[in-house]
Amino acid sequence: MFEVSQSLQEIVEGARRNFRCGVDDEMSLRGHVDCGRGRAHYALVDLATELQWDQYRRLVKKTSVACLEVVVDISGSATRNDGLQEERRKFVPQGATQESTIS
Repeated sequence: MFEVSQSLQEIVEGARRNFRCGVDDEMSLRGHVDCGRGRAHYALVDLATELQWDQYRRLVKKTSVACLEVVVDISGSATRNDGLQEERRKFVPQGATQESTIS
């Protein structure tokens, strides 16, 4: 949990540290949001810019489940052979949440 609102850049930097991303690794972030009326219907929205991050936060505030959830996808360099990719696979918990990985 964060005491103050984080910028997208701070979220990206935290994810890079926690998931041990290298300089050649590509990372994309998407926000998970309930866009259903009454019955839950979840969608993923791209979070590539600060504007998209701000729009996502405003959108989530209007939903019945006002919880920011960010999905992080990491694509490592195929040419790496230093063992870091395998170490990262072991490190990243499946079904990780913000509380389990960042706090």
